[in-house]
Amino acid sequence: MKESFVQLKALNSSRVKDLIDNKKMLYSYIFGEALNYTIQHYETHKDSSLMLVLISLFTDRNCKLLVVEYLGERLGVKCSVKDDVMKICKSDRVANPKASLKVRLEQFAANGFKVDLPKKINTSVKKEKKSLPKKVDMLDSWARLPGSYGSGKRS
Repeated sequence: MKESFVQLKALNSSRVKDLIDNKKMLYSYIFGEALNYTIQHYETHKDSSLMLVLISLFTDRNCKLLVVEYLGERLGVKCSVKDDVMKICKSDRVANPKASLKVRLEQFAANGFKVDLPKKINTSVKKEKKSLPKKVDMLDSWARLPGSYGSGKRS
């Protein structure tokens, strides 16, 4: 498993990286072994640098997102990658050691090699103001008593 990781790490530093098909790399046996090695390394040492090496192999954003989501589900953490820095936050998700990369890849292929991103819920929906009842001035009201101020009549 470590040999697979070392081979992929060497690919990452070479000029050939741009010529490699991302989808074929995802389906390769070597990538699966290297990914399992990085997961075991993270579980024992809590070091995510090896995962970042594997994620940086991909030039396609959807492939990167697929690997990051799989790692998050498998380890039970919230993962995000931004500017070649991987952030791992504790999450209320439970680690799922039975999570299968093959199942994820089948879903990925069924979606046309695009990752389903969670849709953001618009929380800034403006509430409609209820119209207030029309205020009637007491001097213009029908309830004004005869002989009161402004009626024009004397009693």
